[in-house]
Amino acid sequence: MVLQGLILALLSSVFFGGNHAAARRGLVKGDVYAGVLLTLSLGLPGFFALAWGTGELSQLPGLPPLALGYFMLAGILHFVVGRTLTYASLQQIGTTRTSPIVGTNTLYTVVLAIVFLGEPASLKVITAALLVVAGVILLSRQEHANGNGSVSVKSYGVAYSLVAGFIFGVTPLLVRAGLLLAPLPALSATISYAVALSLYSLGLLSPSRRKTTSRGTITYPFLLAAISVNLGQILRYYALNLAPASVASTIINAFPLFALIFAYPGRRGLETYSRSVLGGAALILIGVNLIYLAP
Repeated sequence: MVLQGLILALLSSVFFGGNHAAARRGLVKGDVYAGVLLTLSLGLPGFFALAWGTGELSQLPGLPPLALGYFMLAGILHFVVGRTLTYASLQQIGTTRTSPIVGTNTLYTVVLAIVFLGEPASLKVITAALLVVAGVILLSRQEHANGNGSVSVKSYGVAYSLVAGFIFGVTPLLVRAGLLLAPLPALSATISYAVALSLYSLGLLSPSRRKTTSRGTITYPFLLAAISVNLGQILRYYALNLAPASVASTIINAFPLFALIFAYPGRRGLETYSRSVLGGAALILIGVNLIYLAP
């Protein structure tokens, strides 16, 4: 069972990496709103079916109101705000910079747990934080590409990914708080997706938004990104139920590595694979996974 969980964790990491690489391609000419809307539209039926299949959907009427509030807030922050900022960052600074910075979410979760839950601050957390900060600095550097001029690193693109990483660090704490009141993970994900899709769909009330979305929603890269991110979420749920959370999370947090691999074939004009980018990505990956790997 543990081996199956680890395999699922690896597949989840692969799909999360594929999401970033595919979304970046779709965002070259596509719209951030359209891409996120498609991921939510395809994801809700999958999680609804999962909640129904596990029998958790029948528990909805008796769900504690506070747990419902946690799940709803997590959906708004994670899928509406966080995913939108991630896609905006992918559009501005590419996969090679966005994925590692967004992947800092684990560090945020640990830091917040130390600050608000009173957990001890260990040497490994301090070391991980320093590695992550150094990595972000390297990824934020302005560079020159083969003497053909500078490669622009838009500061707000870096800011988008940093805020997204922070949000993705906060939402697990909200979900965890809700699950302590109602241990129904499939139902919690369904509620989060449903609230996020409901709010995001309000944007279609704008005629200009409807025009942009109808033009750019169903494209091959966006469709591939939507399938990838939702498969990654579902596999993550099963992996964490079959394997130790620390080991499974370490594997899942390797998704920036797969994002860099998948983005490489279409890198021309879209991505930068310089020493500072690869070095920064490596420092962030090491720092984030140090939290799980160190005793």
